[in-house]
Amino acid sequence: MPAIAILSGKGGVGKTTISVNLAKVLSTKFRTLLIDGNLTTPNVAIFLGLNPLYTLNDVLRGDINVSEAIVKKDNLYVLPASIRLKDLQGINPEKIKDVIESLKEHYDYIIIDTAPGLGREMRYSILGADEAIAITTTDASSLVDTTKAMALAEQKGISIKGAIINMYDGSVNPSTIEDFLETSILGIIPYDPTIKRYTMKNQTIENKKTKGAIAIKRIAERLTNEKFVYSESFIDKLLSFLKR
Repeated sequence: MPAIAILSGKGGVGKTTISVNLAKVLSTKFRTLLIDGNLTTPNVAIFLGLNPLYTLNDVLRGDINVSEAIVKKDNLYVLPASIRLKDLQGINPEKIKDVIESLKEHYDYIIIDTAPGLGREMRYSILGADEAIAITTTDASSLVDTTKAMALAEQKGISIKGAIINMYDGSVNPSTIEDFLETSILGIIPYDPTIKRYTMKNQTIENKKTKGAIAIKRIAERLTNEKFVYSESFIDKLLSFLKR
């Protein structure tokens, strides 16, 4: 099964929120590993309320085996990065590819929360991924930066699975965004303040029925061809219309 990089051309578009919640949804039916590839500003452990003894940083420093750094949150396996600045010392980010490759045979899905932006850290964090999903908002700068992030991924031989429009407010037609990005829209997540409230409480949405939660479950369905929710929403009807 593939390792999927969740990428964004800029910060603030909800990439980590989607990475964490998508991985949690997938983990209800598949053996799923979530990797925090954002070494300088990691948030996965914070989002999940984890206080890990070891992290990806220790692995990249060569201090421990990767299996020692993987922790389990409910059904989800997590390889967190360290939130401590001192833990950036002595790491070799080029080893990320080898780490991910060594893990692929053990999981059905690997979700990589990559570093935002277009710099060196982002390029390291996508190494080892087979596919990428781009996160964007309807903001013009987000869309432009998303095209650059996708291009960088393709330069590394990573296929673009599609894009997710996050915090959608209806201001731009999704088909316009699809045409601009030149990739399929995997899902549209409407603006949903309840997701932020759950995040602040270190709660994920795999068991929730909010608009945002249902949208993320629909994305998981499109990735896996498995059922996670059982009613068609307005967003689903809109996506079906776009595919005609």
